[in-house]
Amino acid sequence: MKGKTTGNDIHKRPRRRAQTPEERENQLIALALDRVEERMLNGTASGQEYVQFIRMASSKARAENEKLKLELDLVRAKTENLRQQQRSDEMFENAIAAFKRYSGASDDDEEEDIY
Repeated sequence: MKGKTTGNDIHKRPRRRAQTPEERENQLIALALDRVEERMLNGTASGQEYVQFIRMASSKARAENEKLKLELDLVRAKTENLRQQQRSDEMFENAIAAFKRYSGASDDDEEEDIY
């Protein structure tokens, strides 16, 4: 059986050390998934392990994941919209101040309510 590796050999290989907590989490998830796959392939996986993957593969789970992605996109779009509005407000205020300077108004003059 020279050259053939077992599932246990895979986990004994030296791995690159994770640089961030997210990388570490991903490494651990990958390890856990590898172990479950080994157990599924050799017929020793528990019913819970099968049920978990069946749930993950269901159309309902996929729809929920898609909904979460869309909601995240929406939040990002709203955040960007707010940032753009702030930039627009700043530009408007700067333009008003510039017009006042060009018209000869000083900062001491009483401001007129333009709204």
